[in-house]
Amino acid sequence: MSALVFMLYVLVLMFIICSAVLVAGQGLYTYELCVAGTWVCLIFYTLIKAIMVARRIYSFQDLQKEVESE
Repeated sequence: MSALVFMLYVLVLMFIICSAVLVAGQGLYTYELCVAGTWVCLIFYTLIKAIMVARRIYSFQDLQKEVESE
């Protein structure tokens, strides 16, 4: 398993745990907690998408090297 895939799994688990803590533990009853929850979602979403794009770029580069070697 590549490091990017492992990082993706870790980030997804961290997102689930943070979201569960915010919703179940804090309740999101105030505006400040809703803003914090929104930022947590936005940051994790951005990081996860960046890793997915990086994985796609590295996969494409590997495929390109394979084609060039033939």
